Amino acid sequence: MNKKEIPYAIFICTLLLGPWIAGPILFACHHPLAGILAFVIPYGCLALIAFLRKRKQQKEMFKIPNAHTRFTVIPVTEPEKIRKLKKGSALTFREDLSDKRLDMVFNWLNNEGVLKPESDSLNLYVYDGKLLKEACGKKKRFGDEERFMSIDLRDLDLNDSNMRQFSLDHFNIGGRWLDDIVENS
Repeated sequence: MNKKEIPYAIFICTLLLGPWIAGPILFACHHPLAGILAFVIPYGCLALIAFLRKRKQQKEMFKIPNAHTRFTVIPVTEPEKIRKLKKGSALTFREDLSDKRLDMVFNWLNNEGVLKPESDSLNLYVYDGKLLKEACGKKKRFGDEERFMSIDLRDLDLNDSNMRQFSLDHFNIGGRWLDDIVENS
């Protein structure tokens, strides 16, 4: 914790613990309304602070509005393309293609600093479990209707300085490497 955060931490601790000191004293002195307010006001302030901090974090995370429009969705129909994605350890998600989810993924990639500066869009390869089984082996335990979306790592601006952090952070948004999904199905 740095020196700028210490007064803020003291303020939050006061809001958390102060009511437990002031409230019972006010109740004991026969001031029930003040005792109730001693709990309601500080915890209301804490709720407001939490709401505002979350909103600020979302604004920082979602710097690019309508980021889902920056994906070029490419339906994969050939098993060979999936084999190439697997060989390149494509970043893969087992999720839907909702605009909100795609906004989160694109903004996360932007915040990680792995988007190519000259690129306005990013290819997103979509396929189902049936095609994945066909490409990687019938004995895999994927549901035929299960949906996957992958981003080829060659489409990203990965280098020595950002690859380690990117590799650690991809789990935070539900991403896995395609070869890992196939081998550990």
